[in-house]
This record gives sequence, structure tokens and C-alpha cells, in this order.
Amino acid sequence: MKKNVKKYLAIGAALVCVLGAFALGRWMGLRQERDSFREKRTAICTMGMEYTLESFRSFLDTGDAGDYWEGARWLDRFLFAWQELYYGEKDDVVYTYMPRYANLQKLLYSQPEACQAHMEEILKALETQSKDLTGPNAYGMVEEICGKIESTLP
Repeated sequence: MKKNVKKYLAIGAALVCVLGAFALGRWMGLRQERDSFREKRTAICTMGMEYTLESFRSFLDTGDAGDYWEGARWLDRFLFAWQELYYGEKDDVVYTYMPRYANLQKLLYSQPEACQAHMEEILKALETQSKDLTGPNAYGMVEEICGKIESTLP
């Protein structure tokens, strides 16, 4: 009888070890997937912001409307990747879709002439944001710019 109990205990312990190893392996795999997702989205955020800045700077230099629209499209890509990356809670701060940037995005498409008149200010705010993608530094600047643009509209 004692041999059977020891035998069952040994089988049970081996089974627990195998299940534990499987669970640990699965957890590590999920963690790697999450890290890979964050790396890709961070790269898209950084690239989107860099191309947005580059396009808007080019617009200021040349006045080419194509550069303006290219910058607006890159800002869309940045905001989409930013939303996927930082939506939810992070460091006890609840991030949303950045409603101020969504308002700027709407104005870029609906009021291009007004936005082009304030392009230097928009560029300054985006440059501030590019230094810290998760920081709230430029939010107030963007809100102020949107208010200025909206105040010039009929």
C-alpha cells in the first residue's frame, strides 16, 4: 500500500512540474508577443511623428500643399499607433485618444487654410510632443492652437 501511495505522489509531483513548466512557457511567450507589439507600435509612433514634422517643415519652406496633406496623413498614422499603444492605464494616468489632437486632426482636414496660417505654432507643439511621446507637455499648446484656429473661423 505504501508503495502505491509513493508511486501516486511521484506521478502527481511530476504532473504538477510538467503543467508548471507549460504555464511558465506560455506566460513567457505571451510576454514576448506583448513586447514585440509595443516595439512595433513605438516604431510606428516615432516614424509617424518624424514624417509629420518633416512634411510640415517642408510645407513651411516650400508652401507646397502636397507637403501639408502628407503631414496631415502622417499625423493620422501617428495618432492611430499612439492610441493602440497607450490606450488605457499607464503609470496611474488614464490615456485616451488625445481629444485635443483629434480636434487638431479634424481642423487640419476641414480648415486647411486656417491651419496653414498657424503652421509654425502647430509645428512647435508637435516638436514638443515628439520629445516625449507619452508626456502631456504639448496638450495645452495644441488646445490653445485649436482655440486660435477656431476663433478665426466665420
